[in-house]
Amino acid sequence: MKFRTRLLISFGVVVLIPLLVFGLGIRREMSRSVTGQYEERVQALVNVINADIAREGDRIGARLATMKNSLKDDNNFRNVVVRGADRSYVLDYAGNAMRMSGLDFLQIQDDEGRVVSSGHFRNEFDRLGPAVSGTTLVRAATAEGPFLTLVTSDTVYITPSHRFRLVGGIAVDSQFLARLARDPELGVALALPRDSTRSDSGKLVVGPPLTLPYIPYIDATDGPGRVEQARIEITRSSALLTALQRNVNLWFAAAVLVAALAALLLAGWLSTRISEPVEARIAIGDIARQVTHDVKNGLAPLRNVFRHLTQVARDKPAELPEVFAERQGTVESSINYLETLAANYAKLSPQSERKATDVNAVVRETIGPCRR
Repeated sequence: MKFRTRLLISFGVVVLIPLLVFGLGIRREMSRSVTGQYEERVQALVNVINADIAREGDRIGARLATMKNSLKDDNNFRNVVVRGADRSYVLDYAGNAMRMSGLDFLQIQDDEGRVVSSGHFRNEFDRLGPAVSGTTLVRAATAEGPFLTLVTSDTVYITPSHRFRLVGGIAVDSQFLARLARDPELGVALALPRDSTRSDSGKLVVGPPLTLPYIPYIDATDGPGRVEQARIEITRSSALLTALQRNVNLWFAAAVLVAALAALLLAGWLSTRISEPVEARIAIGDIARQVTHDVKNGLAPLRNVFRHLTQVARDKPAELPEVFAERQGTVESSINYLETLAANYAKLSPQSERKATDVNAVVRETIGPCRR
C-alpha cells in the first residue's frame, strides 16, 4: 500500500468517525426535541377535550335549568301531579320539551326514580329510569335503536312534597367525537364496558392512546341499569411525527454526506501535498542506497588489486610486472562495470525537451546581471 493511500485512510478515519458521532448526537437531540414538542401539543389538546366535555355538561345543565323554571310555573303539570288530572299532558310533556330545548334525550323521574314522562316512549311511564348523578354516558333506547347520550340531571320541586328529577342529554355520535378532536392528528374513541364495538371518529388513527379520566356509564336500554366506568381515548396519529422524523433523517444524511465529501476532498489534497515530498525523499533515498551499493561492488575488486600490488612491490619487487599482468583483467573489468553503471544512472536524469527558442531572449537573460 502506498504512503499516500495509508495517509488518506488515516485522515479519513480521524475526521469521519468524530463527524459521524457528532452528527448522530445532533440527530438524537433533534428527534427528542421534536417528539417532546409533539407530546406537549397532544397533552394540550387532551386538556382542551376535557374542558369541552365539561362545557357540554354545563350547556345541558343550563337547558335543564330553563326547563325546570318553566315546569315550576306550568299549572297543567301541577294539576296532574297534585290533583291527579288527565295524565296525557304529562306523558307528552317530555317529548315536546325535548324538541323545544334541542336535547336528544329527556326523562322526568319522580322521587323514586320512576319515569313520569319520556321524550322517546310514552309507555315508559312508571318504569325505573337511569340514576344519573353528574355528567354521565347513557345508552338509551329509541324506536330506531339504542344510542349513546351524554346526560346530566337537575331537580325541580313542583310542591314541597313533590320532587322530580330532570334527566337530559345530547347524542354522542361521530360528529360529537369529531368536534372533540378538533385536530386531524387526533382520533377520539369511546371505550365502553363489555362492548366489542367502539364509536369513534370514523378515521384510521395510529399510535398509543391517551386515556382521559373515567366517565360514569349506564346501559339503560333494558332497564335502569347500573353505574359502570367508560373512558374516552385520545388516539394519536403518528403521521406528523413520522414526517418530522423523516425530514430530520433526510437532512441529517445530506449533511453527513456533504461533510464526508468535503473531508475526503480535503484529505486527498492534504495527502497529495504531504505524500509527494515524502515519497520523493523516499525515492531519492532508495536511489542513493542503490548507487552506493553498486559503486561499492565496482570499487571492491580495484581495492583488492591495489592492495595486492602494494604488497608485492614491498616484498617481491621483481615479480611486480608479472603480478600486474595477471590482475590487469580484473582492473579493466571493474572499470568497465563502473562506466556502464554511470551510463545507466545517467539515463535516470530528466530528458531535455527540444523546442524552438528565442536566442535573443536567452542572450539578454544571460548578460542581464553583467550590465552594471
